[in-house]
Amino acid sequence: LVGGRHADGGRAALQAERAGRARGRRPTEQGPDDDQQDQQREQRARGEEPAPNAVLVPWEALTEDKKKANRDQLNDLGNKLKAIGCTILEDLELHEPWTLAAEEIELLSQMEHDRWMRERLAQGWVWGAVRDNAKKIHPDLIPWADLTEEVKEKDRVMVRNIPNALATVGLRVYRLPVAPRG
Repeated sequence: LVGGRHADGGRAALQAERAGRARGRRPTEQGPDDDQQDQQREQRARGEEPAPNAVLVPWEALTEDKKKANRDQLNDLGNKLKAIGCTILEDLELHEPWTLAAEEIELLSQMEHDRWMRERLAQGWVWGAVRDNAKKIHPDLIPWADLTEEVKEKDRVMVRNIPNALATVGLRVYRLPVAPRG
């Protein structure tokens, strides 16, 4: 999560699931590899620290609710991609470039924010001007249109990272063929 939402596009959950399947374990029994540690180094280089932000720690150190949030974000990825005519498949090494148009980034980012809000509200979180995790108060529990550009960018970063996150576990996004209308 970035500022409350995973920046890695669910990479930790993807890696945990893939690694767990390869070892005959459930996803929660295996954490991410060095890739997440690289991401944490990049975040530290930007001035972010894992200590105050519980989501910038290794998978194994996340609380169960943070792991669930990561898995929920991953589980919703197919719904988001379907909204723009895409799906996730094994990387068949077709090397077809996959890029998101600006309007697709915006749509998927808004969908992720809406999903995150529903998740938080269901957990009893409420809006408040100052974030307080102990009291479940968060200033970003507002409609997408009312968010600052800085807050919206957190979701955009996650969306832009979807191809990289999927690639770490041998998956990629493919555009579905458009059926001719006739």
